[in-house]
Amino acid sequence: MESELSRSQMVIPFGVGATYDYLNFTAISLATDYWEIPPEHNSFHKLKIKNPRLLKFINKKLKTLEGDKYSWVAYLLNAPIKRENGMPVGLYDLVYPLPVSKFPEYYVCPRCSHLSKPHRTAEDRQRCQNEHKPKWLNKSCSVLNRYSKRFLEPIRFIGFCEDGHIQDVPWKDIMKAFCEDSCSEMDKPNPNLYLRDDGRGFGFASLNLSCGTCNKRKNLTGIQKKEDRERYFKNKNGDQIIFCKGEKPWLPKNENQNCEKYLQIEPRAASKIYMPEQEIGLYIPDENDERHPLKDQDIYQSVSEKYEGDDELLEKTVEMFVAPIARDLEPPLNVVQIMRLIKEDKNQKDSIRTEDVDIESEKDDFYYKEFRVLTSNLTTDDYVSISENFDNFNEFTKRHLTSLHAIKKLKATSVLLGFTRGGNKFNPAREKSNFLPGFEVSGEGIFLNIGYEKIKKWLDENRKFENRKRILLERSKLDFRTYPPLFSEPGFIMLHTLSHALMRQLSLESGYGINELKERIYFSHKNEMAGILIYTSSSDSSGSMGGLVRRVKPELFDGTFENAINNSMNCSNDPICSDSSGQGLAGLSLAACHACSMVPDLACEIVPKNTFLDRTMLIGNLENEKGYFSN
Repeated sequence: MESELSRSQMVIPFGVGATYDYLNFTAISLATDYWEIPPEHNSFHKLKIKNPRLLKFINKKLKTLEGDKYSWVAYLLNAPIKRENGMPVGLYDLVYPLPVSKFPEYYVCPRCSHLSKPHRTAEDRQRCQNEHKPKWLNKSCSVLNRYSKRFLEPIRFIGFCEDGHIQDVPWKDIMKAFCEDSCSEMDKPNPNLYLRDDGRGFGFASLNLSCGTCNKRKNLTGIQKKEDRERYFKNKNGDQIIFCKGEKPWLPKNENQNCEKYLQIEPRAASKIYMPEQEIGLYIPDENDERHPLKDQDIYQSVSEKYEGDDELLEKTVEMFVAPIARDLEPPLNVVQIMRLIKEDKNQKDSIRTEDVDIESEKDDFYYKEFRVLTSNLTTDDYVSISENFDNFNEFTKRHLTSLHAIKKLKATSVLLGFTRGGNKFNPAREKSNFLPGFEVSGEGIFLNIGYEKIKKWLDENRKFENRKRILLERSKLDFRTYPPLFSEPGFIMLHTLSHALMRQLSLESGYGINELKERIYFSHKNEMAGILIYTSSSDSSGSMGGLVRRVKPELFDGTFENAINNSMNCSNDPICSDSSGQGLAGLSLAACHACSMVPDLACEIVPKNTFLDRTMLIGNLENEKGYFSN
């Protein structure tokens, strides 16, 4: 079965391991091992994303996430596009079918409540064919005419564990434990089994599982609670009947694993069932980068990836395939020089595999390289940044910023590394394949260099903000996710809240919808940086129409900047919002709500979205905590 999603949806939010609803069925996205795009296929080459800096960082991050199971990722690939009628021939190489698998397998009839498993490969929407007449109806669905038969709906609930396994709720096993001793209905492949909702809206307490043969019924009260399940959901021998089977349907050819983790049961749309682990990187040119253009050639990448230390074979391969291309590049390279580059690549891979990686420090440096380029004047084919003359801005802007930059052209790449389910066990987006899925967007942006010195001075004079930092740190430890300590830093929270305030204001004044804007926060004590990039995140032509860059001009930006701060001073939910000790997801935002500081998930960079926000950091409060913009 093939995916019907758009390019970006195949990466985030419905990437590998995620479930989603098609028009006719529900499915789970398969790992990149099942994409089946041969490396020699033209589509593979056309879909490659060229961002070596991001690729290197991703390998370091994967090393920390996968540990001993880590293997080198050689490529980042754009997700393919769907074939459409009238599509230009030039786009055919970007079209490639992506496989998906039906999940969950169980469906329920809205009329008779019968539970069944339609054929796994059936792509048409299935109608109920239940031959049995339940006692609450006067006839079975099978005797109705074709158009009176109701379409089957995917079951609302699934089971998963914190190790990432996911499966159907074992409906047959549950019912079998409560059927009459003489009843063997649940031993059949498609038994006479029903799941009815009494409509009272009490959650699982309103759900009843029943056998159509012996008429026994089991109410599902307590199925979500471990202590109730251990007490009320046992078979006649006293054994537990609900447990994790170690299923990985996104890796359909793998055998199930033995798993002793607790099987959680939740609605399919519950956010904790799928939390993608992604990384975003800007394409940043570096004038001091000595990367030779040969490294971007497909044949070089292929030879470099396959080199395992056989110098004799390498020399022959380079002479035959790589050297003829290298002679026409600038500067030209001979066989010895090419071999030296390939060996350097291998040494870099080996060092990542064998050395310990401090990923937080690496990420700090990764962002700092972007920060340095964003604060400079630089023009290339894929990147253009221009520093504005700061003398032309008003006193408010100059007092709170250090410099302002128009990013007239940039590329941002989002890559899916893997996912977690209700815990910290990382599941990679690929098992053995050497690439990860991603997508690129081209657009424009505004970069605000706040100035680390300004923020440090403000924090040194307002030590009370450390109390708010401690509150968020303690609260983050209570959640099942792991959060970087940086998120709780007052300087980071101030920048994050300011970014949201600016995006909300820019969406009113720039002509872009807020869903088309995205943020990137640069804050570090180690590298002493403090800045905000707001850029367009649309993957079509609307991402580079110039409406955002135009707002950098002094006569426009000064008003936008002040309006953003002024609008943050009041919230329609005040004083509840301004006095809040914790709101939003896991209480990880303080004075910030949907009426004043929160933005759509697509616009927020932080995961989970709309957390670590606090307007107090901007405007202060009555407890003598002065915000950054209080003066």
